[in-house]
Amino acid sequence: NKLSYEKYDLGTLGAEAVYLPTQTGEHLINLQLMRNDEMIGMADGKLEDSEAISLDILLEHFPMEIANAFVPRDIITLKGALNGELHIQGTTQSPHMEGEIRFDSIQVHSPLYAMDFYFDKTPVSIADNQLVFAGFNIYSKGKNPLTLMGKVNMNNLSHIQTDLQMRATEYELLDAKKNRNSVLHGKVF
Repeated sequence: NKLSYEKYDLGTLGAEAVYLPTQTGEHLINLQLMRNDEMIGMADGKLEDSEAISLDILLEHFPMEIANAFVPRDIITLKGALNGELHIQGTTQSPHMEGEIRFDSIQVHSPLYAMDFYFDKTPVSIADNQLVFAGFNIYSKGKNPLTLMGKVNMNNLSHIQTDLQMRATEYELLDAKKNRNSVLHGKVF
């Protein structure tokens, strides 16, 4: 019953999909994604023959460890979950996105570089096709965070623009002893 990829257990994954074309040229869709019998994502909306789109996407405790199956374990592993909503309107060529992403105990671990990062619970908003970081903190070994402020502009998906400021005081990036698996060791502030 369980799905695995590259010897990584993904759990029991399931999906339910409904597609309904209408007489007016709309295509109604509903998709639910489940893991271990719990809903972790949903998409609901419609597409029109004119390429108009109206779609609502919901992430509900979406487990980040699913990504671990697709990344070498000695480079990076992920823990925690994503929650959020995304509303897409417009056309398939020029979508307009609004929403919010919330991080639930997100941890990024790199055995190769002996680094651990912990993401803040501060929501990242999606406003007018832009990811907005308003004081988003990333923690590492120490107690002081690296704070992100700014935007990632996705108005043109083939030319994404980034305007981010990073601020940190006595940010401890690395504090690792030398071992046979790590590429980096020592202390870095």
